[in-house]
Amino acid sequence: MNISAPFPSDARMTDRIQTGLSPIVARCSGLSNALGEDAGLFLVGGAVRDAALGIAPTDIDIAMRLEPSAALERLSHAGIRTYATGLRHGTITALLADNTPVELTTYRLPNPANNPLFSDSIEIDLSGRDFTINALAFDLRTRAVVDPFDGLGDIRDEILRAVAEPLARFGEDPLRILRMVRFGPASGRTVDHATMEAARKLVDRLSAVSVERIREELVHIICSSHPRAAFYTLKELEVLPLLLPELMPSVGCDQNRWHVEDVFNHTLSVVERTPASDRILRLAALFHDTGKPATLSIDDEGNRHFYGHEVVSAKLCEEALMRLKCSHDEVRDVTLIVRNHMRSIDCGPPGVRRILRDLGEQFDRFRAFQDADKTPVMSEEDHATRVNRFDALVTAERTRLKGRPVDQLQVNGHDIMALGIPAGPRIGKILNELAELVLDDPTLNDAEVLLQRARKLLGEPTELPQKR
Repeated sequence: MNISAPFPSDARMTDRIQTGLSPIVARCSGLSNALGEDAGLFLVGGAVRDAALGIAPTDIDIAMRLEPSAALERLSHAGIRTYATGLRHGTITALLADNTPVELTTYRLPNPANNPLFSDSIEIDLSGRDFTINALAFDLRTRAVVDPFDGLGDIRDEILRAVAEPLARFGEDPLRILRMVRFGPASGRTVDHATMEAARKLVDRLSAVSVERIREELVHIICSSHPRAAFYTLKELEVLPLLLPELMPSVGCDQNRWHVEDVFNHTLSVVERTPASDRILRLAALFHDTGKPATLSIDDEGNRHFYGHEVVSAKLCEEALMRLKCSHDEVRDVTLIVRNHMRSIDCGPPGVRRILRDLGEQFDRFRAFQDADKTPVMSEEDHATRVNRFDALVTAERTRLKGRPVDQLQVNGHDIMALGIPAGPRIGKILNELAELVLDDPTLNDAEVLLQRARKLLGEPTELPQKR
């Protein structure tokens, strides 16, 4: 067991761990006192890894020697609130004084099929973790770093390596194949050869993992700092046909004179140019051109076209996100951006008004997408000229308009009903027609003009008066 590494860089990481985790140790002091010295409390996993990298830890996961029932009894006696969130797996949740949840899990044996489930050694517990960089522990009492598999060395060398026998680790939980991509290429690390080969042999087992768990790992990968390297690895491992078959036709699908990459690589370029923190925008970038292969046409001069690909892309996007059991709101928002991503920003005020109306709360993401999806054959100066003009029109319209276009009309449903139309969907249809009229020419937003237009829509031969 390496309490401290012989290399200066590893020693500095140990110092960073101790410094970075000190605030957590202080916050957990009441918990530690309640459980007692014999509880053998260790911070484990991501908090220790992140602290070694100089990243402020977020989640607090603690491994303990105590079994859940004993821990619950001691915490209850100390007045600390607890929840039996995962007794089957040896996990309970305790709330710190500031209501921060802390997961406490009894030391585990490596193989989840083992019976009994628990061990009495932190080293044995760490031997069942997925990768060496996650098989680190920090003693809350002595503040020693426990690193039995040289995880600090692998952090230093930017290597991802499975703990002990890779086939055993992936066999215990095939989702670890996606976690390998997430903590490996998606995080800028090189995967150890034996680890990669073991993953390759067990890829088919991912089909037995729940959709929800797969979705969350995929989102972590899509929203990573190195999505291109991650998706190259997913393709190499033949994971894409299994989990994201919508992307496969884009591989090697050449585009046209406006592009220098095939559809697959262009997609990854757009993903890279969107903010990693924006899950909706990253998902929209991933699916925005999935409809291109199915809509490819070649004219008599050999030019390649993808007419209407945004409609097909939106359909494929919706199907994929629903299959991954994304939330209704997420499916709606991502699909809306995909379906509208080809809307031209080289438009006048009426076009701007329609884009604002149609994109609604997703307009700012649509606007950010225009920068991410910029054609590579256009200079930065020309692109800046286009978007600056568009942005100026948007600012002017946002200043003038507040709310939906229908809400800005100088007439309402009661005015239309006064023309002799009973309440019903026809009222809304007429108001939407009038809103379209005003979108084209805001000067026509006049009660008299709009009522005459409404009469015309009802079949009365009344012409619109000219505005002066």
